[in-house]
Amino acid sequence: MTGSWLPGTIRGRNDDGTFQIELDKKEMSFMPYWYGVTASEISFNDRSRWASIFAHLSAGSQFLQTANIQQAFASAGYQVPADKIPELWRVCCQKLFGSSEATAEKLALGEAESYRLFLHFGISAEECARHLQKMPRDPYMKLYWNQSRMGGRNPTDLGRTVSPEEMLVALGIADADIDQTRAAGLLQLEILHQVRLPTRLVDLLRRTGVEDAVTNCHPNNPTLLEFPEFEEPEWGLRRAMRQHNVDGDYAITFMVPHQGEHHWAAVFDEGDEDARVYLWWKSEEDEEWFITAPDTSMFFWDLAQTGAANWKSIRAGQEETKANPNRASRRKSWFGKLLRP
Repeated sequence: MTGSWLPGTIRGRNDDGTFQIELDKKEMSFMPYWYGVTASEISFNDRSRWASIFAHLSAGSQFLQTANIQQAFASAGYQVPADKIPELWRVCCQKLFGSSEATAEKLALGEAESYRLFLHFGISAEECARHLQKMPRDPYMKLYWNQSRMGGRNPTDLGRTVSPEEMLVALGIADADIDQTRAAGLLQLEILHQVRLPTRLVDLLRRTGVEDAVTNCHPNNPTLLEFPEFEEPEWGLRRAMRQHNVDGDYAITFMVPHQGEHHWAAVFDEGDEDARVYLWWKSEEDEEWFITAPDTSMFFWDLAQTGAANWKSIRAGQEETKANPNRASRRKSWFGKLLRP
């Protein structure tokens, strides 16, 4: 969530093409794995890419020193004030290489040592390469809660779009009837605000059993809001939303977490067939809004896929424990305590 890169090992590949990752730095985790990690968040064999990156960052020199480290960081896309460089260099060299305060200033880092230094700051060869090649950042916010991703997967990872039918199948409500109470509530909302909600969003929200389907599809058990909860001041229909730098005039919060202060909202313009999905929360001064899916189909399908992968991992861990009763399974997860029957 901080944007830092950390070394780790792939412990499983899921049916949807995402991964389970065990980090080398155990203090960054309170459970064995991170679940639903996407391919775009992984730099495979990152160390092997560093040689060409180092040659560029060091401007042809064989070493990085205090004299050229500021420019090296700038080349990688990070601006460090000149007056902070001596302290940063001294502290890091002491921590990583055991240098004394007196020798740190004269220390010259070769290719291998410079890679350790950059990775210490959470900067991978992949990150440097993206900046040097002027590649755009992934626009979709990936929220990891209890080390399990809740949305944010870029459709380019799939190489295709997700259809509304796939979403409904993933949630297990493809054959569900229309809940007339929910349908009436949504219609009342449209009449009250004189605005037409996106057709695909309405089709999902009025399905019978959609609340349980959404809550049970993911181990973090998010809650789908019902009418009249849509009328809460901060959850109800909001206008003039482009002031928050979102892609749409209207926003309506449709889902809240079991834990935490973040919310999911549908953002749209009048007449849109579907909505963009944004993740938002209150900061000290304002609200923070980040797009997390291009449409509702991608968001809910992705949410359900991550939940299914977690469940399979937990079941596999349970079976492994039964088969090896005298050996604790590394695949066991505290997610079992969060899952509903």
